[in-house]
Amino acid sequence: MQLPALSRTQVEPTQAESRLPTPKVTYSVNPKALARWASERLTLTDAPDGSIDAIFRYEGTTCSNMGRALKFVYALKLGPKREGYPILDQRCTPAPGDEGYKSMCRYLNVGDHLISAIAMEKPLLGRPLNDVLTWKRDSASAGCYCDAESRTHKWGLVLETVHYALAQRQENAR
Repeated sequence: MQLPALSRTQVEPTQAESRLPTPKVTYSVNPKALARWASERLTLTDAPDGSIDAIFRYEGTTCSNMGRALKFVYALKLGPKREGYPILDQRCTPAPGDEGYKSMCRYLNVGDHLISAIAMEKPLLGRPLNDVLTWKRDSASAGCYCDAESRTHKWGLVLETVHYALAQRQENAR
């Protein structure tokens, strides 16, 4: 994350502080949408070791086959705040009990190979959560998971929502 230019009244942050989510950042997504998603779709669970488990529930539709509803679950394990919330694990899978993904055009062609590919994609794994703010990715509006750009776009939405929620938590704790 690039820090803003310092004014005379600002203090240079320590290295650890610069890795933490800050509430005064620019997101690629409207903050009102991030607030709604954080409230309605995101669950954060603090672990005793300072790590955080984040679960984001995505709901979309296929881009073909009459826009059939589909649901995916994004699960993340973040390291502790003091380390800048490094992304320790991440995965995306169809939501339990939902079979909407079976109507995606790419799934119809390659079957479970698509689901395996989705599960293996772990963008920003090992990186601090703040890296989502400077992550260059294509914008893709498709609700399905047929192409890599759509999947990358969704990971960006999820990671920005998690960042937003943690930044708000940090701001509310002050």
